[in-house]
Amino acid sequence: MTELHAISPGIVTVLALWVLWLLLDPALRPGNLSWTHLILWLLTPLGMYLGLASHSYPPDPPASPVGKEGTIAQLSPLEVEVFGSFWPARCRHAEDLRLGQRVRVVERQGLTLVVERLS
Repeated sequence: MTELHAISPGIVTVLALWVLWLLLDPALRPGNLSWTHLILWLLTPLGMYLGLASHSYPPDPPASPVGKEGTIAQLSPLEVEVFGSFWPARCRHAEDLRLGQRVRVVERQGLTLVVERLS
C-alpha cells in the first residue's frame, strides 16, 4: 500500500461516540446484538476502506512544456499558448516576435516559460 487516504475526523468521532454509548448504556442496546456482531459491524467498513484505499493510484505528474512548440498569443506582456493553455513567457534572445509566430519552449522558470523563435 503506497498511501492511505485520511479518514474523516467526523466519521471517527461519530463511531467513537456510538461505541461509547453502547458500552455505557447497555439497556438501550438491541437485545440480539452480541459483541461479535458489534465488532464485525465496526471492522467490516474499516476493512473495506483499507482494501479500496490500497487500490488508489497517485495522479500522473503534469507533462512538462519544455521542448514543446507553442504559438505567441500576446506580445505585451509576452504570452504563449502551449498544450492549449496560456503561459506567461519571456524570450531567450532579444528577437522580434510576431503574434501567431511559432516558438519552442527551452526552459521553465516557475510558471514563466523561456522561449525561442523557431527557425
